[in-house]
Amino acid sequence: MKKRRVKIVLTKDGKKVAACAAAVVVLLALLLFFALFKVDSVSVVGSTRYSDEEIRQMAMGSPLDSNTLLAVWLHRHQEAEDIPFVESFDLEMLDSHSIRIHVNEKEIVGYVARDGQKMYFDKDGNVVESEAQEESEILDPEAARQELETLRQEAEQQEALKEQQEEDGESQQDEENDGTGSTPVQQVQVLEPEVSTESEDGSGQSRVAVTDVPLILGVDMQNVQLGEKITVENDGIFNTILGITRMVEKYQILPESVLFDSDYNITLVYNEGKIHCQLGQDTLLEEKITRVAALLPELENLTGILHLEDYTEETVNIFFSEESLYTLKLALAEAEGILDDAESQEESADNQTGSEEDGQAADGSGSSEDSSGTQEGDSGDGSGQDGSEADSNSDTGTVSGSQSGTGSSPGVTDLVGG
Repeated sequence: MKKRRVKIVLTKDGKKVAACAAAVVVLLALLLFFALFKVDSVSVVGSTRYSDEEIRQMAMGSPLDSNTLLAVWLHRHQEAEDIPFVESFDLEMLDSHSIRIHVNEKEIVGYVARDGQKMYFDKDGNVVESEAQEESEILDPEAARQELETLRQEAEQQEALKEQQEEDGESQQDEENDGTGSTPVQQVQVLEPEVSTESEDGSGQSRVAVTDVPLILGVDMQNVQLGEKITVENDGIFNTILGITRMVEKYQILPESVLFDSDYNITLVYNEGKIHCQLGQDTLLEEKITRVAALLPELENLTGILHLEDYTEETVNIFFSEESLYTLKLALAEAEGILDDAESQEESADNQTGSEEDGQAADGSGSSEDSSGTQEGDSGDGSGQDGSEADSNSDTGTVSGSQSGTGSSPGVTDLVGG
């Protein structure tokens, strides 16, 4: 028995009704889809330069991004185009109504100043961003020279006054020191550096801004142009800068500048140029910067050099030599190219001559010996401070400070770096 087929023929009006019904179903489905996956909450992690709202506009600017599924499907990973300091965005769906935007900032390790611009570079030496310097940051060579000359005159006046005071009080000082040249011992607190903490998703309480990197001085850099690789004599310098930047970020002790000399010895500059932390070569950088973090609070009201250039794993005591502000500013001026070669040589020669005439400055190796006043430890052997004496001092947990009567190094403080 054959089945009968019933053919339904819709009239013109019937077709319209069916089309309207189908449209209504699709519309309801879309409304339900957008209602069930409507973006109500957007969180941002990894951004140090832009606000959350700015990041949302950059990463989710399309009308379709109001839906969590569509936003993540369309923009799960997107490169950031023409957005300074941002490499890319990643979108993560937390639930049906929440999205998290991960901001991948460019890894910047330092910057150099060129023609009123801060030229930021990465660990490979590629210039990845530029930013105009603030008016107060732009170096005025003439004003800097005048400041240096004023500081030089002040240093000479202070030295002359000090020599006079030493002559007047020499006999009294000998009586107080019982002829040994020793100085009173002062108690000091040994500080432990505080390490910043940050959660794995980048949303920790403390996060350093992408532009919080040091100014690099003293390195001959050529071809410093946006999008180009900087040309240097030693490419390894960028790895050194990377290590320094990561460590100072870890301990939250960003220096105003990092100074390299012709032999690539490293100096961290703090407190408007009043504190120079000499790290020497790129060895034991983490240990050295850890000591800097611990001892910086003790140096807040001082002017001089923290000596870590000869630091080893066996080092117990760390020395701080008081210096004139002129001496410290002169080193910065030479690195910044403020002085031409002739001026630089003349200033350095004058400074060195003054130091030789006034006496020998104590160095960071732990010895300080001068005819007018010798720094000695508690061992009482009268021969100066050596390695065994440093061990003796470390047991007492003390700091000994002496006025050695030097020119550029009027005093040396023995800091327990423990």
